[in-house]
Amino acid sequence: MNLLQKSSQTLRAAELIKCGFKTNIVVQDTGLSSNLIRTLYKEVQGESPKAGQLPSPASILATIQSLAHASIVIENYIELVESDTVRVDINALIQANKQYRTILKKNRELELTKELTINECWVLIRGLQAKQVKLHHCDNGHFFITTPKQRTLPTCPFCQLHQH
Repeated sequence: MNLLQKSSQTLRAAELIKCGFKTNIVVQDTGLSSNLIRTLYKEVQGESPKAGQLPSPASILATIQSLAHASIVIENYIELVESDTVRVDINALIQANKQYRTILKKNRELELTKELTINECWVLIRGLQAKQVKLHHCDNGHFFITTPKQRTLPTCPFCQLHQH
């Protein structure tokens, strides 16, 4: 990587850090070293990055509300990506996440529940690409996702939420 490429990737890494991405995702996206990313993280955020692994798709989909949230993000992401890629399209994910937050502000029922982090969204999209997350449409026309080991019933979360 030449100096100009490294500078460009360093600026991109700083933007991804500002968006809230964990350092291992930033490393994967930019190709920069994890030491450089950790140093940059501390400079951008004013603190060291938090340690810890990314959650599994099943652990993210622990409640009906989180399943609804995840389905919104995935649907937004799918509408934005141009092709079926092997890697997560970070730019499309950032845009899908912004759209998701806008939808939450308009939906009082979902706004009051825990929002997904950008990292959880990344895990779900990676799971979709690895075929660990499946896409479905219910009889009422809602789009939703499931994963084999999720703790909730593999049914439409929107229909379940409207029943209560």
